Amino acid sequence: MLSSFAIIMAGVIFYYGRSVRSNPWAISLGLALGGIFGNLSDRIFRTPGALQGEVVDWIQIPNWPVFNIADMSVVSAAILITLLSWKNVPFGKDKGDL
Repeated sequence: MLSSFAIIMAGVIFYYGRSVRSNPWAISLGLALGGIFGNLSDRIFRTPGALQGEVVDWIQIPNWPVFNIADMSVVSAAILITLLSWKNVPFGKDKGDL
């Protein structure tokens, strides 16, 4: 289920990413896409394979959950997208252009 959701979200980002005219939005979508592909590659190439492999979390900080770089990328993208939406930074050419 997570792999299917990741593939769908990557498709959505590719579709809407063509109309991005803002550098902050491009960075945030790039971070999200990088995180999606990072975790998805683990799911594809790790056993048992076929989009069912386990994601390897290898960064451990005291008093913090274990995570990986792809997780950091997805969380950073979510925070940046939230801030950009809150500040009404235009996504496309016009303010309401999605």
